[in-house]
Amino acid sequence: MRTGLFAWAQGFIMRRGALMVMLAEVLFALPGVAEDSPLPSVDLGVREVGTHELVLVSRRTDADWWALATLWPSSKTWPYTNHIQVFRSSDAGRSWNEDAEASGAMTYRPDFFVWYTPEVGLIAGANSQDMLRTADGGRTWDSVSPADSFRVYDLEQSGGRTWICGSSGNIYRSDDFGVTWTDLRGTPFNADDRCMDMSFLDPEHGWAVGMKGSLWATQDGGATWRRLETPGQSPQGAEASCGSFTSLSAVTLLTPEVAWVLGSAGRCQTSDGGKTWRLRPFISGETDAGLRVTTLEGGRRVITVGASDDEVPVMTRMPDPWNDNSRDATVMGDETAVRVRGNLLSIYVSGRRVRTSPLTTAGTGVSAPLDGLTPSQSNAWVGWKEDQVMVSFDQGHSWFFVGRVPEKPLRNVAISKDGRLFGQMQTERLFVSMDLGRTWTRSTAWLDAYDFAVAMGDAPEGLESPLHCVLTAPEAIVKVRYKSYGCSGFESETQLDLNLSKERVVLAGSSNGFEHRFQVQSRKLPRDEGLKILRALVNATTRQETPPGCYHHQPYKTVIEWSCLPEASWRRKVEFKPDRCGPPTRKPLVGGATKPGATTFEDYERGVGVYKFARLVLEGAYAE
Repeated sequence: MRTGLFAWAQGFIMRRGALMVMLAEVLFALPGVAEDSPLPSVDLGVREVGTHELVLVSRRTDADWWALATLWPSSKTWPYTNHIQVFRSSDAGRSWNEDAEASGAMTYRPDFFVWYTPEVGLIAGANSQDMLRTADGGRTWDSVSPADSFRVYDLEQSGGRTWICGSSGNIYRSDDFGVTWTDLRGTPFNADDRCMDMSFLDPEHGWAVGMKGSLWATQDGGATWRRLETPGQSPQGAEASCGSFTSLSAVTLLTPEVAWVLGSAGRCQTSDGGKTWRLRPFISGETDAGLRVTTLEGGRRVITVGASDDEVPVMTRMPDPWNDNSRDATVMGDETAVRVRGNLLSIYVSGRRVRTSPLTTAGTGVSAPLDGLTPSQSNAWVGWKEDQVMVSFDQGHSWFFVGRVPEKPLRNVAISKDGRLFGQMQTERLFVSMDLGRTWTRSTAWLDAYDFAVAMGDAPEGLESPLHCVLTAPEAIVKVRYKSYGCSGFESETQLDLNLSKERVVLAGSSNGFEHRFQVQSRKLPRDEGLKILRALVNATTRQETPPGCYHHQPYKTVIEWSCLPEASWRRKVEFKPDRCGPPTRKPLVGGATKPGATTFEDYERGVGVYKFARLVLEGAYAE
């Protein structure tokens, strides 16, 4: 069966010649594409620097960008890691090198990073005691923390002035580029209604929002504050009104009249200084739209999402980021902005994305054409040169080396829905990578060959898994075993047995689950009804996985054994056994790193799906 699947896959590669021609037309427009080759030429020496997560990016000068990143956690530090590496780029983010001296000065994970001048910079963490200042361009750093200790929710800077606020309700201001800090006694906030966010037009005029929904304005740099009406009504003829806010989390002041707030009632905008508000709901694709640097009156630059200045006036521009108040976007020049997501850095110039990649090295400067390339439905493109695997996250604009397969040359690669990367060799051997090509293992599972064929494209009619024989054989035996292990040593086990004959299907099984236990004695079902059960079981076993990552509270194992008679008197077996929660494999999932524990409605694991199906069958039989 494996040989047949590989033969089909090889034929499919030959049949998709038209697709490769269309792909070539696209690739000719990409950087590094040779005119006489349908595949791009890439620098095989460009490599990722190996960070786990990008924390902050900041621009010291046009020629000096800084990036702060966490290391990949080890089994001893997962899920917490405080060690920060500092990387610097002298070519606008295309290549990076570590600054070991600056890395040694970072003793905590920072949340804010600003440069006042090329010599003076300030770094602040979530705790107000974690504030460092440099006056020599980053060579040395000194602590400049205020006397009060509290959790910092926001840091704002305008000219030489800087403000911090947070959990205590206090607002501190520095008028000397972060050297000393003054407690502004006129703060309208307290430990109950905490200061969540601030936005300043200039060193004197700014707005601030509280976690209980209060909105305030200052005209003297924060010494005194005046309360504004919070969103609750809209002007005549507005598209939608803003409801009352019980909490506010973010504010962006674009002009003295135009501002945006985000909170419990959604996102709202005012164009009359806060007298009235209009609801501005999120729109599809907004968070993935291009970032644009908008220069306001007085030279202040903010990041917005949407069209150019000629198409949309600044008062209707949407500030970014607003998706979850994650503040992942940074101004890096008059026309340049960057967005950090996981371990990927995206660079935008004049609203157009020009690059997305992890931090990478400079490379060798010598390019060579790839042997093959596989665009994916996800954000990742995978290319290869003999045994070397290259990855691009920006549709071929930039490439970086990730690893080598154990053999060469590669014939083809394919990415499955769950992010597995399959590599098929000229010898038809199949290798699997769980970390997008960094490490590889030889595939020995029949289901891998099936998944590889499916990942190659739309599977033609007739492509069947070996388990499919139970639907066509005159006689078949199928056994499902599921076992989970609780923290206290308690074991839960579910069994489902199906015996198919020419006339009927005999069903039996039992469950000693945590909720209740039951046993199903042998039940005879009509063959048609039994085939429906078997067909659903095959579908649950072969449905493409999209697992969310580590979210299991207890380990489990699901095993399926089957035999199709009379052609085969022996049994075949497949086993699903996810790892216990712990340090993840060193990988960003396709399209960037994801947080452990995150789940979506699309998540599916075969072992869990088969178990749930077996339970439903047994519970239905037990209830009859």
